[in-house]
Amino acid sequence: MESFEEMFEQSLKSIKPQTVIKGEIIAISNGEIFVNIGYKADGIIARNEFSYDENKRPEDTYKIGDVIDVYVMRLNDGRGNVELSLKKLEGKKLKEEFNQAVENDEVITDKVSQVLDNGVRVNHNGVMIFIPGNHLVKKDVKEYEGKKISFKIIANEKNRIIGSERIAYKQQRNEQAKETLAKINVGDKLKGIVKRVNEYGAFVDIGGVEGLLHVSQMTWKRNVNPNDFVKEGQEIEVEIMEYDRENNKIALRSKKQEDNPWNKVGTEIKEGDIFEVKIEKMLPFGVFVEIVDGIDGFIHISQIANKRIGNPSEVLKINQVVKAKIVKIDNDTKKIELTIKGIEEEQQPLED
Repeated sequence: MESFEEMFEQSLKSIKPQTVIKGEIIAISNGEIFVNIGYKADGIIARNEFSYDENKRPEDTYKIGDVIDVYVMRLNDGRGNVELSLKKLEGKKLKEEFNQAVENDEVITDKVSQVLDNGVRVNHNGVMIFIPGNHLVKKDVKEYEGKKISFKIIANEKNRIIGSERIAYKQQRNEQAKETLAKINVGDKLKGIVKRVNEYGAFVDIGGVEGLLHVSQMTWKRNVNPNDFVKEGQEIEVEIMEYDRENNKIALRSKKQEDNPWNKVGTEIKEGDIFEVKIEKMLPFGVFVEIVDGIDGFIHISQIANKRIGNPSEVLKINQVVKAKIVKIDNDTKKIELTIKGIEEEQQPLED
């Protein structure tokens, strides 16, 4: 005759490790979930077996009385409880989603879990992915420490999954460029990121496509160095000045019309005014001078000295500062003529 204990045990579920069963939550405490699984011992889901999402909390996800599917890991966790896992079930689902993403050639985004000498590793919901250094966009792998990265899978084998940030970046840039080129027009003002700076200007990323910001369109000042106005990685506001849709060439400007020094002409700069001007360029028939930042004028050889001279260099030199009077302003052609005759009896002498 069977004992009461034997009959009780037979009435309980037959539970085996590595199987999925249903259970009812009876308690949630300190990040652990206790589950009635109809067995002689309750099941327990430890905090590290709850979810791959480290920010997810059992208290925010479930309540007492919820019936859930659980994965049986061990029949005795050392404390007399059945060791259960939700993470294993989540991992299986996430693995299926990962395989689907790979099959659909999708871009995957996740946080870098480890930086190596030759690349980085990403733990994508339990799936370990290696991205080699030659498939990263940035040269210094240390810049990826703790950062999120977007990539595409280029090799998906059982023990070897490799991703490429470069391929994903190129694809995203191409898609972004198509959208940008389809909607921009001359006169549009938008934000851009300076990508490269050289002696004649800078290339600015305005949304997957680069435009040229020539140094002459950075400032109204003349003879300047682009590096004095923009830096690589800087965000600046630019205006579409020209757009060649056929060749996808874009010319930009960042200088503002309200800063145009020619706006001062007629008010602060008038015919008859005397300025200290700097000799900028010397020609056989005269010299070009800087009146103020961004505004040049011309002094004809006949207006340089009270005596007849054969070349301006006989009495003037480059970068010399002299007093000159404005004799004519042509607003249509933006030209200003000056004279230094009679302003000072003796201008600054040339040094030997």
